[in-house]
Amino acid sequence: MYFSLQDGNDWSSIMTWNTEAHAGFSSVEPWKPLNTGWEAANVESQNYTIAALSTMIAARQKKVRHAAEDLLIMDRFYPRRNQYALVANLGSEVINKDLSHFYFGGSVLASSHGQTGFVTFRNIRLQPGEALACTLDL
Repeated sequence: MYFSLQDGNDWSSIMTWNTEAHAGFSSVEPWKPLNTGWEAANVESQNYTIAALSTMIAARQKKVRHAAEDLLIMDRFYPRRNQYALVANLGSEVINKDLSHFYFGGSVLASSHGQTGFVTFRNIRLQPGEALACTLDL
């Protein structure tokens, strides 16, 4: 049986373990060139991605207020204590949304894009990959 290496699927390529020098494969330069994109597609980054997805799946089974398209809203309500919400844009496009039917507003605890202060949910704008964690204002 013959496998052509000209089809772009080089099955005899170097195993890329991490983003260190020479992809963590060797302390010296390997005899074969590394695949293109090895910095993003290596064992270490894939393990991180799998762990992150596992965490997201476990979180999905908890109190998810809204999950549609690229918008994820989770909240936590504690009796006689603060109430919290996480609003995240998991997509690659900007989201402009009226979320006032869920919440009025809240104080930003953490933001992936540096947002601070008080945010209202009437017309919220989230950049791609942006997430906000807020203490809700009742």
